[in-house]
Amino acid sequence: MRYDLVLAVDTDEGPLLANLIDDDGPELDYVATRITEIELLMLRENRVSLYGVCKDRPWVQILSGKDGLRFGAASGDSLVDDHMADPGTGIDYIIGAVPDVMPALTEVEVLYEFDGPLIVALHDGKDHWLANCSSMGPDGLRYSAGRVSAAELDAIRDEKLSVRAALTDRPWFGMILDAAGYRFTDAYGSEYPERDAPLPGCGLYDKEELPDRLEPETAPLPT
Repeated sequence: MRYDLVLAVDTDEGPLLANLIDDDGPELDYVATRITEIELLMLRENRVSLYGVCKDRPWVQILSGKDGLRFGAASGDSLVDDHMADPGTGIDYIIGAVPDVMPALTEVEVLYEFDGPLIVALHDGKDHWLANCSSMGPDGLRYSAGRVSAAELDAIRDEKLSVRAALTDRPWFGMILDAAGYRFTDAYGSEYPERDAPLPGCGLYDKEELPDRLEPETAPLPT
C-alpha cells in the first residue's frame, strides 16, 4: 500500500511539515514541526533539505486515519534521529544532496535609499528579489519582498517599469536587515500588502505613468 511519507499541513499558525515514522497500526503516525512559508517554498524547490528545516525544533504528533488528520498526544522539544531524514535529503530523492541551510541573501544593489536602504535588489544564489522597506525598528529594517525576473529588475532599474510591478501578482515574503545581514523572516502573504505597495505607475525616482507589469511573453512572472 502506498503511503504519503511527507506532508505539508496548513494551519492558522502557518505550515507544519510532517514526516511518517510508523505505519504499523490503524493510523499512520507522523511527527510534525512548524516551518515558515519561505522554508516550505525552498523545500518544494529542493533548495533546502528536510533535515535542515526540521532539526532542533519542537515537534508534535499527527495521526492519519480514515477520518483524516488529527493531533496526537505526543510532543517534544527537539526531534530525535529516528524522526528525521538524513542530512542532505530533499523532497526529490533522486537529485542528490541538498543543502541543510536556507539560501543566503546577498545585496546586489540599493535602488533607493533614504536614511537606510529602502528598495533593494537581492539574490539568493538562484533567484532575484526586490525588497521594499516596510518598517524601521531597533531590531533592524524590515522588508516585504517578492521574487522578480532579471528582465523586471533591469526595467525597474532603468525606470521603464514601476516599482509596484515587481511586487504585485505574486506572493511576498518577509526579510530583515540587521547586524548579521539580510535574512528571511516568517512573514508571508499571498498578495502584496496594499499599505506597503508603491503607488501605481511610479518609478524609483521621479518618473510616473510607467507600466505596472511587463508583457507576459516578454518576461513571464516568477511562479
